[in-house]
Amino acid sequence: MAEAFPLQWPQGWPRTPAGRRRKSKFGSNLGISQVTMLKNELRLLGAKNVIVSSNVAVRNDGLPYAAEGPPSLR
Repeated sequence: MAEAFPLQWPQGWPRTPAGRRRKSKFGSNLGISQVTMLKNELRLLGAKNVIVSSNVAVRNDGLPYAAEGPPSLR
């Protein structure tokens, strides 16, 4: 079963090699409101049992701690 922390990459989806990764044009500010809005949009699309996985530690409810910095690019 996948968990929200640490990052769980989907099986069958290749990752970009570390040397070819670039900073996202969309930023990396993964705050509580962004995760809540994302989960709501997925719910509206009919998604069930959603797990948002990242390299940011999360609370028991699956939302990031307020004091966490941006996700690691590892």
